[in-house]
Amino acid sequence: MPAWVEGDLTRRSRSTRVPVEHGSWYQHQLAAAINKWLRDEIVLSGKIRHTMILPEPVEFVEFLAPYPVATQTLARALRQRLIELLPPCIETIWDATNTVGPSYGFTEKNADHFIHLPVYTKYVNIGFTQGALLNDPEGRLQGSGARIRHIKLTGAEDLDDPYIQNLVRQAVASALNNTEPVEARTIVRVMDGPKRRPKQA
Repeated sequence: MPAWVEGDLTRRSRSTRVPVEHGSWYQHQLAAAINKWLRDEIVLSGKIRHTMILPEPVEFVEFLAPYPVATQTLARALRQRLIELLPPCIETIWDATNTVGPSYGFTEKNADHFIHLPVYTKYVNIGFTQGALLNDPEGRLQGSGARIRHIKLTGAEDLDDPYIQNLVRQAVASALNNTEPVEARTIVRVMDGPKRRPKQA
């Protein structure tokens, strides 16, 4: 579970699961067809195809509104780029107490999320739930906890770095419950209570 979500839950804030309704019927049908084809390719070839189709949730754009425009643009671009690197999985868009951001797993359980993109005022982190176990010979991963590690991202092109892409592949391989193909989809979770967001200038 991402630390920025776990902290909220330990304070007994209640999360609400909100079904995502965005995009046209055609967009959803097309995305479902493409993701089904990708799942079939995984089953037949035994290989993970690092491609996923997920429309941008309108809720994500709304949750980003308190952040500087440049950070909003960065967060949206990084989300799209990361999706292109992942096999079909489940996206959770968090409106958490401390930050906003998507996380990804092969089930809807928070504990099964393997990678996340929490948004901060001037940057976005890419977080790895099992980061302490990843092969990181250059020592780029930051953090001192038992499991979670992260790298600060300041440009969408950061996810084009082969080193970071290798960490993403390792994260997918180390994810819990990753043996069965899943239907790519987005859910939204909103934490109750006040939110800590950047102060408007």
